[in-house]
Amino acid sequence: MLIGISLLAVFLLLAIQWYLISTTFKYQNRQFEDELTLAVKDILDPHYVTDEQFNTLFQYAENLAKTYKNKEQFTGKALLDEFVNGVKTKDFYASWLKEELPQKGFSGDFEHAAVLTYLGLNDLGKPINTFLFDTVMMDYKVSGDLLELNHAFPVHSFTQSRQDYLIGMTIFLDVPAQRQIVFQRMWVLLILAGMSILGVVSIFLFTLRSLIRQKRLSDLKTDFINNITHEFKTPLATIHLATENLRNPKIQSKPSGIATLLDVIQRQKNRLQLLLDQVIETRIVSKDLQLQKEKVLIHEFLENRIKDFRMKLEGSNIELNSSYSKREVELNIDTFHFTTILFNLLDNAVKYANENPKIEVRTQLNNSEFSIEIEDNGIGMDAKNQNHIFDKFFRVESGNIHNVKGLGLGLFYVKQIVLAHGGDIRVKSKLGEGTTFTIVLPI
Repeated sequence: MLIGISLLAVFLLLAIQWYLISTTFKYQNRQFEDELTLAVKDILDPHYVTDEQFNTLFQYAENLAKTYKNKEQFTGKALLDEFVNGVKTKDFYASWLKEELPQKGFSGDFEHAAVLTYLGLNDLGKPINTFLFDTVMMDYKVSGDLLELNHAFPVHSFTQSRQDYLIGMTIFLDVPAQRQIVFQRMWVLLILAGMSILGVVSIFLFTLRSLIRQKRLSDLKTDFINNITHEFKTPLATIHLATENLRNPKIQSKPSGIATLLDVIQRQKNRLQLLLDQVIETRIVSKDLQLQKEKVLIHEFLENRIKDFRMKLEGSNIELNSSYSKREVELNIDTFHFTTILFNLLDNAVKYANENPKIEVRTQLNNSEFSIEIEDNGIGMDAKNQNHIFDKFFRVESGNIHNVKGLGLGLFYVKQIVLAHGGDIRVKSKLGEGTTFTIVLPI
């Protein structure tokens, strides 16, 4: 919720910044066009009064008007076409603009066009026939190199009314670099806006990162509590079976059997105490995980845990076998965490078993590495699931439903503990044939 509100606030600020930049650009663009319009007016007005080229243009219009006034019938199009064809080769203003605009601070290329906007015949200065255009049409361009008016804007209009004619023309300019010029005028605003946006986004990302980090730490703590709570079931079940066996008269008659069961109860009692301590401390953040390592003979350690787990399997058809490398190895491990991950892997083998479950625990010694393999002949998994099997909260699905209850924390926890021991864990599986987990530890 908080992240959503923060995102909305950031987008709102970005929208405001965009609106301000867009509005400023439109204003600066309009100001540029107004300034250029005033500059063109200042350039052309003196020539309009005195220059011979304008006089030539107006004289041509007067002669043409007198000719058409003597005609009994004619069309407006004929008059317009003849006028345009007669004067369109005369570039009567571009040279002045190219020469004088740079002096007024407008350098750079531009395209231009002078377009006829209306033409009429007068009789003693009073209109007889006037041909007006609702829209400016490039068909009546009389001068310039501009081909279309899409990006052009009017910079100057002039009219001339004499005894025999009435004429109106508009000059258009298109500045190809207009956008760049306007942006150059806005560079201070753009830099400030960019810094503002960068600052807002940076603060948001920093805050978001902090929130995600805090949430991740909180999730890890909660995940560990959930995982350890789940682990209470195994020692409690083992103690329950051991106490039930102690009530058996046959066991009571054998002191060795009683001693074995008492050893099992003692180990499971110690394990429960450790579990309670871990739930209270809840220190499972990977970077800060404190391992309580001790040196153990790994084969003896594994066999004792397998014996404990076999008691849980009594009365089932699950076969649990173990085979070890010839040489006993002494490893420096945290026995509590290592017992937990071993039971997690064995529990998974049982949960995802087929009709005739068989579990094999093997060890191998290879130079400076010691590996523990836990193999089952269960339902297996496809390659896609194998890529995510150690992800937090990930669970393998069977069909469209989860057949096994859980939070998807067990294998994530297993990998974190193995990595904390400086080792690695791998999985090899084939759908319908079983799965093998391999823990590799440095010696």
